[in-house]
Parts: sequence; structure tokens; C-alpha cells
Amino acid sequence: MKKRLKMISAVLTAAMAVSSFAFSAAAAVPGEAPSVGSDPRSLERSLTVTLDEGDVLDFSTLLDYDDAPVCSFQVEFYADAADLEFVGDTEFPSFESVDYHQATEDGRLTLRASKLTALDTINLSNNPTLTTAKFRALRDCTTTIDYLVKSIYVTVKLDENIEDISSVLDYVALSDRFKINGHGIGDVNGDNAVTISDAISVQKHIVSILKLSGSEFTLADADRNGNITISDAIQIQKSIVGIADLY
Repeated sequence: MKKRLKMISAVLTAAMAVSSFAFSAAAAVPGEAPSVGSDPRSLERSLTVTLDEGDVLDFSTLLDYDDAPVCSFQVEFYADAADLEFVGDTEFPSFESVDYHQATEDGRLTLRASKLTALDTINLSNNPTLTTAKFRALRDCTTTIDYLVKSIYVTVKLDENIEDISSVLDYVALSDRFKINGHGIGDVNGDNAVTISDAISVQKHIVSILKLSGSEFTLADADRNGNITISDAIQIQKSIVGIADLY
């Protein structure tokens, strides 16, 4: 039966997975739509990077969902306080009313960013960036940031082609981006461009002619699996000719 147009606020409790994840209605009870505040699904994500002392990690979380205005959310980051400090220069490109709080306890840095008011909504279809947080390396390290996104309220319009809210959640995707000292993945040489010289540096590292370390190692790891192999060089070369993206 066709339904009339109506506005429904739905809750998506989620944390970020290793790459973009589409939430499947199969995670919920078949035939039942998640109700406000009762969606039990949760995903977590970790980012491991190798940094040099003083490096600045600019880390962004993204929510990709066409025609789904977001009205509130919470993002939490957890890191080793001996490795990283929160710089405090946090920007929220899509939202104005976002608060953040940081604390250090038992050697663990916790950063919570939240937008709790539902008075304003933002459509992220053009700019899906949810939050950005800057961290500075306190020492040379390979360190891990655990982070999650939860309590995301999205306002969606159900029309005659959508039977319930669970079918809308099929199209929600979460992802992330990061830069080190302003340089993105693939910019191994740090010249603000991804060129064939970056791919050559990766190849030289593989055959032990050149040793990449610190942030260079992280930026050379194009597939983000913690190792530098020929697949990373190929991925960088593909991005140069426009047939692959680096994230």
C-alpha cells in the first residue's frame, strides 16, 4: 500500500568501519523498521598511522547519504596520550552548533564531538564531512586512534516508493579521510601533488633502494593495510591517470 508523504526522525547508532560501509536492513529484524532510539547496531573503526614527532594529523569523518538531512550526532575519538595531543583547531564544515570536550585519564586521550540540538538540519549530499579533528604527534610513533560515530539522527522523507525506514538505511555510508601536515595519501614526497615520482619512491622502497619511514610510510600505504607493496605503487599510478581515488 502506498504511504502518504510524512517526515520521520530515525536514529542510526553506528561507528566507522575500515572503509565506506552501507548499512543493511538485514541487520535489523526483517520486516520491522528501527524505531527512534532503539536501533542496536554498532560498528567500530580504528586508524593506525606512523608519524614523526611534531606531525599534525588532520582527520575527517564523513557521512554519505543523499537526501537525508542530519540533525544531531556524536563522534568519539580515543588515542594514546603519550603519542598524540588534540590540537584544538577543530572545524565542522557542515555544522555550526557542534561542541567538543577532551579529557585524559590513565594515559588515554578522549575527544567527544557532538551536535545534540535538532533545531537545524544539514543535507550532506554535497559536503558529507561530519567532523574534522587535528592531532599532533608528541613523539615518533606508530599509533592507533579508535573512533566511533553514534546517535546519528537523520530526518528522511518516506514516499510511495519507500515502505519503511529500514529500506532508507540501506543507503547510508560512513567513511573517513586524513592528511598529515597537509599532505594526503600518495603524496609521498610532500610536494602537494601525487605524481609518478611518488610511485617511483614506493617502488624504490620495495626493492630497498630507499627507506620510507614515519609519515612518508603512512602516505605511501595507498591501500591502508599497514604494508607497502607493489599494489600501493599501482594504486598511486592509477590515481595519476584518473582511474582510482586515494583515501
